[in-house]
Amino acid sequence: MNIVLKIDEGADVFLDNLQHRLTLLGHNVCIHKGRSCTSKNILLRFILASERKLLRLPQPTVPEGKSSNFDADLIVDLTQESVNTQAPRLTVEINGHADFLAALASTKTKSRHANIVVFVDGRAVAQGQPMMSRQVFLSHTRDELNAAVETLVLSAVARLSAGQSHEISCSADKVTPSFFLLRYPYDFGRAVLRKVIARLSKNHKPFYWQTAWRVTEGNGISPARDRPDPTPFIELKDDGERFYADPFPFEYKGRFYVFVEEFPYREDKGVISVAELQDNGTLSQPRIVLREPHHLSYPNVFRHKDSIFMIPESGGAQKVVLYRAEEFPDRWIRERVLIEGANINDVTLIERDGRFYMFATEKIGKGSASDTLVVYSAPDLMGPWLPHKLNPILVDKRGARPGGCILEENGRLFLPVQDGSEVYGGGLGLREILSLNDEDVILGNVFPVTTGSAWQKKGIHTLNRCGPLEVVDSTW
Repeated sequence: MNIVLKIDEGADVFLDNLQHRLTLLGHNVCIHKGRSCTSKNILLRFILASERKLLRLPQPTVPEGKSSNFDADLIVDLTQESVNTQAPRLTVEINGHADFLAALASTKTKSRHANIVVFVDGRAVAQGQPMMSRQVFLSHTRDELNAAVETLVLSAVARLSAGQSHEISCSADKVTPSFFLLRYPYDFGRAVLRKVIARLSKNHKPFYWQTAWRVTEGNGISPARDRPDPTPFIELKDDGERFYADPFPFEYKGRFYVFVEEFPYREDKGVISVAELQDNGTLSQPRIVLREPHHLSYPNVFRHKDSIFMIPESGGAQKVVLYRAEEFPDRWIRERVLIEGANINDVTLIERDGRFYMFATEKIGKGSASDTLVVYSAPDLMGPWLPHKLNPILVDKRGARPGGCILEENGRLFLPVQDGSEVYGGGLGLREILSLNDEDVILGNVFPVTTGSAWQKKGIHTLNRCGPLEVVDSTW
């Protein structure tokens, strides 16, 4: 496609990767600068400029405008100018605002709400609710919002290119009232107070997770969403110097093992450990089985043909690495790098119709690692792994990041997904996979996971089961 990007150089919208990524996808892209709107939102501009000096951030720049030598197939218009054109026009609204800085102010609420809608000639074609996790500085919130807008524009363009840009059901979004003058000093003051408490407290932990397990002959946590299994979960104890998270159970030669992310606070990065279910019904103390220079988590262990493999999360290394058990469960070797050059998180696999599919989230630019769902596929586990032509599939803080292996019940497939509506790790849901092939990916609504009296802590983050052994974790 021939795409014209219209950007208002005075709106503080600088989409670092949009032009580059559109070009990589094979589109011809040129940039037109719109009129500056520097007279608007003077207070926000002053705060952004002050933070830039305080944090020593680079001056935002807009790429140099280029004259187009082609007839545009699409105009991505991020300005508020009226345009007369025969080409389709893509526009964006955030919380009902067309003005970016007004939208940025409107995200400063307790819920950190940002509802982004992409329109083509007035028809809503894409919608997303990104995770806004960095709330102290307005500059960080702006970066996350910019990244989410960029991602949804990419998603809309991908569907337009594939001829699958259908109008979506999207109720008119009321303009969200801004609590910026109250929320900005509140978030800043709370962050300062937390730092003071952390420095004064000898036992302060920057974050904490708890893993729990149970052996049950019941249905466990079922996609059928019937009455929760009352069998109580048992907490996997730690020594206070580390936590355990992302549990994955696995059966080998009649014995059950639980692989976890172990996070020693002194190392400030995750390693992969394993615990064994003992004959007396307890879990052994986890021991480390895989360590890398970078952070590891989400140890997705599975059997394929005659071997046992693991794909742990290693997004910080910009790689998806497949490991093979040379001596189960303690010795693992690198088998192959499946994907390189992308920050992919929490890979979850399924084999269907003779093809492998990979669900995961991707951290794009300065956006969140938890709200942008992508799908890759390959004819074989060893690859080659290729991105789905509709990537990114969706942007949704309520149900994009996988939270465990795909569940099957009565021929239906359910993907556990993390709910980050309030906070990362704040909840878990199940999404039915309605369609999965090389042409389309369709997911159902998110149904919340509840544990009833079995695990009364909030914030379920991972759910997995192997035979009678069921595991969860929580951050609250």
